[in-house]
Amino acid sequence: MSVPAFVVTVIDTTGCGDVFHGAYALGLCEGCDPVETARFAAATAALKAAYGHGRDGMPDRSAVEALLAKEVAPVGP
Repeated sequence: MSVPAFVVTVIDTTGCGDVFHGAYALGLCEGCDPVETARFAAATAALKAAYGHGRDGMPDRSAVEALLAKEVAPVGP
């Protein structure tokens, strides 16, 4: 199974992997489905890449949920 990436204009990718893993762990702890959790983590990391600016660039939950609502990424096989 794969989850497509979200399309953003990248400013800086520093910390994106850490942000992805943290968001994925959060989703699992909240009892979410693993595929939806991967979409949540991918959206969080995409916004981090778009915002840049190290720690100050981490998106809040409302920004992540807005991206998820705006862009319905298809889930591949």
